[in-house]
Amino acid sequence: MKNFKLLQKLVFFMVFGLTLCTLQACSDDEDNSPKHKLVGAWTRNLGDGRSEIYEFDKDGTFREIILFEETQTGIYTVNNKLGTLTLSYSSGGTYTWLLTELNNSYFIMMSTSTAKSYTYNRREVDPKGTYDTFASVKVNGYEAVDLGLSVMWATCNVGSTSWEKEGGYYAWGETSVKEEYSKENYKWGEPHYDSWGDCYGISYTKYCTHSHNGYVDNKTTLEAYDDVATVKCGRRWRMPTKEEFQELCEKCTTIYGTRNGVDGVYYLAKNGNYIFLPETGYKRDDYKSGVVDYWTSSLGDYYDNSGAWYFDYNSLGGRDRYEGRTVRPVCK
Repeated sequence: MKNFKLLQKLVFFMVFGLTLCTLQACSDDEDNSPKHKLVGAWTRNLGDGRSEIYEFDKDGTFREIILFEETQTGIYTVNNKLGTLTLSYSSGGTYTWLLTELNNSYFIMMSTSTAKSYTYNRREVDPKGTYDTFASVKVNGYEAVDLGLSVMWATCNVGSTSWEKEGGYYAWGETSVKEEYSKENYKWGEPHYDSWGDCYGISYTKYCTHSHNGYVDNKTTLEAYDDVATVKCGRRWRMPTKEEFQELCEKCTTIYGTRNGVDGVYYLAKNGNYIFLPETGYKRDDYKSGVVDYWTSSLGDYYDNSGAWYFDYNSLGGRDRYEGRTVRPVCK
């Protein structure tokens, strides 16, 4: 009898543990696909000075619709990113429109009955600025977006948990932020000083292809333990190569805009997904610029090995490796 009761308890705890694991797995799966909801307001200015304003809420309801100076409430549903928009007004009636284009700055809505189309421009309403309409995935706890490219792109910079925050600044091949970014304190360089004590050059101790520049190892791409994206975000993440940044620029539509008041660039893919690169700039000695500026993992083609490739808005260039720049990770 004691053995039977013991067996009962054992079975109970096994079932309970299995159920708990199943629930945890379901929770992890749900967390693995965070949803970005359509939130915000769009305005159409009419020729007589009046305007229509649609303000969308997170759960799919209008906070208010201002039509010809009258306020109404209603319900909207979006069947897909470029599909139909159905409006059901509390005053009665349902109206169906066709969304012919939808992005972060505006959408074009066409009447299915009159064939007239109207363009609505985006206004900032939601304090968090979260009006994204696609699903992303979690990789090592960090959010990734499929843009239909060779790699998936993170939604945030290294050191940030927000789309529009700049995150940390890192010299090329370094994995820690610094107060100052200079030749003298670059990790992979031995500085040379003149008779006045001024640094005039560097001999490179790693990532060097010419003997007169330092210790030749012919490495032209950052190794994992020198890649801040891998070090900070996990082994599945890394810094993009210059070719991957070029792919992002060539295969996505570039939209200049702001997010939560921060200037930057949206890269809108053909599948409707997108990322936002905030204006971050770079740090050099006691100077900080104010442009979109991101490191790649690729050593530059400079004969003196002093530069690495970086990405600026929609082009690639080379700058001194010791400068501090932000990093946007990618993963497979």
